[in-house]
Amino acid sequence: MKESGGKAILLMFTMLFLLGSCGPTQAVEPTTPQEPTVIALPLVALPSMDLPLSGEWRFSIDRDQVGETQGWFVADYDDSSWKTVTVPHTWNVIPEYLDYEGLGWYRRAFTVPAGSESAHLRLHFEAVFYLAKVWLNGQYLGQHEGGYTPFEFDVRDIAKPGETNVLAVQVDNLRSTNRIPAELNPNWSFDWYNYGGITRDVSLEITSQAYIAKQQIVSTPHLIGRDEADIATVTAVITINNTSAETLTGSITANLLDDASGNIVLDSPVFTPVSIPADKSTEVKLTAKLTSPKLWHFDLPNLYRWSASLIDADGQILHKDEVTIGIRLVEMKNGYLYLNGEQVRLVGVSRHEDYPGQGSAETVTAMAADYNDLKLLNEVLSRPVHYPQNQFILDYADRHGILLIPEVPAWQLTQQQMNSEQMQDLEKVELSEMIAADFNHPSVFAWSVANEIESDTYAGKEFVKQMIAYVKSLDPTRPVGFASNRLYSNPKLDATSQSDFVMMNQYFGTWGGPKQGLGP
Repeated sequence: MKESGGKAILLMFTMLFLLGSCGPTQAVEPTTPQEPTVIALPLVALPSMDLPLSGEWRFSIDRDQVGETQGWFVADYDDSSWKTVTVPHTWNVIPEYLDYEGLGWYRRAFTVPAGSESAHLRLHFEAVFYLAKVWLNGQYLGQHEGGYTPFEFDVRDIAKPGETNVLAVQVDNLRSTNRIPAELNPNWSFDWYNYGGITRDVSLEITSQAYIAKQQIVSTPHLIGRDEADIATVTAVITINNTSAETLTGSITANLLDDASGNIVLDSPVFTPVSIPADKSTEVKLTAKLTSPKLWHFDLPNLYRWSASLIDADGQILHKDEVTIGIRLVEMKNGYLYLNGEQVRLVGVSRHEDYPGQGSAETVTAMAADYNDLKLLNEVLSRPVHYPQNQFILDYADRHGILLIPEVPAWQLTQQQMNSEQMQDLEKVELSEMIAADFNHPSVFAWSVANEIESDTYAGKEFVKQMIAYVKSLDPTRPVGFASNRLYSNPKLDATSQSDFVMMNQYFGTWGGPKQGLGP
């Protein structure tokens, strides 16, 4: 979707920042982690459910880094003297820990529903900033690096159905030159707070041993006029996991519903047979045609629900997964952006994940209040600086008509950092997790791989080139770019030449000087 000629599309953003403190660290896993022994179970059709694990937790800082050696993760460890907090949570909202950087620990007990012995259980975190190490019932599950993307662990042979289970999470929010977002040097770091904690929701996902692990859906309308199409093609690539001890023989069946009315809009469901050996995964593709589709537009954000069911040979539903989608066509041509064939002008603002008294662990009420105000101001665009957002915001943008350019927090990286293979690998992990989480949202029309890096250097150009190619390998349907603050001074050398479109940050009238200093 590269622009085909004329002037490049120029997106300009104003950003507000908060400064935090800094301190380097390294991500080191426990030296003797216990690996769970996974036992394959027979395949049984079970109702799916998400058990919420947000809410009341116990919390303590670990200023001297003694938690692991003292066994703070052990199930029967006495945490009665710890603070009681509400997850999502960041410890920086506690006055005595306002500027604390280091380790913090969270613990909570919960009961896995009885009857889940034959179920597949996954412990799911929406986000933990920045480095999380996780134990369940004293058994180490692993770690996750990156503060704004979801991750999960298979706990089917560790969780105890019908009994009390204890979950422990060690969180590390230290800044470092080898993390993303990165400390740049001892005197300069990223321009927003490194809020430490379990900053988004936690849940236990309970399904049959065979389940739909992922769906990626692309919907393409055939336009017959501005904001009008006679037909749309909906293509779903569906990943199915069979973790049971037997071969799954069955089918995947899907239908499309109008999200507002709940009415089925396809003439007939689409389906394909599946045969998946024990403890294996497979990927299938389904395609549906919809006549006279209602298009998604920021003025009329029409939505549909794609509903897929995994069915065994006896006709029992093993798992059902629904995804909200919108049908729209975004094109960049002749120096303009077109939405459903309509040339549009994009206006909007960017907003940090930072709310008084809540930090980055924002409540739905706080997020909705801010975005209601932004929509009232006729916002139709946001590059939500500078990191993947809470899923509530993606859903809000889908339902209220806001175009988004999600971004990973590769903020002002230096040449040395961009040359680092470790940093390149970390960037790719964060990109892949962001795209996996946000792929199906119609509000997402492009991706951003970085902001204000040293983009007029050889390292910067190679980094942008590599990351854009990587994003396109994951999602070839959307344009990809990054936000440059050097294009105006070095346009011929800037890595924007590697991008599908132009994003340029200008600060005249703020940090960059008086607005009269803005040149032609």
